[in-house]
Amino acid sequence: MATILIVEDELIDQRFLKRAFEAVGHDDVSLEFVDNAEAAVAHLDRETAPDLVVSDLRMPGMGGEALVSHIKSRDDLKTIPTVVLSTADGKDIVRDCYERHANAYYVKPDSAAGYAGFVDILKKHWLDTVELPS
Repeated sequence: MATILIVEDELIDQRFLKRAFEAVGHDDVSLEFVDNAEAAVAHLDRETAPDLVVSDLRMPGMGGEALVSHIKSRDDLKTIPTVVLSTADGKDIVRDCYERHANAYYVKPDSAAGYAGFVDILKKHWLDTVELPS
């Protein structure tokens, strides 16, 4: 079973993601939610590493950019695919995330159908198609 750590401070976006995984089907996926980057770091320090991290950017405190840098700077975490999911879509912001070694950048959908489409793509690519490090 694959584990996805989702770092999202907005409860409405957490609900959209949960419902999208339910709609697409997630019997083979365990979802773990935290609501800020500091909680994600603590989770990564004490739990078995997830197969995939999905993180918002704009959160109070550390923020998603710093979280991506943190994950990619640690030898024990840097191979975890890290996907950014944010409302921010400026070219400089996207470039900054890739310079920090994010593996993908998605602009947050604005509907339940959009979230279902995102989750479908996420699962098909990261969990069904590519070979992840173990």
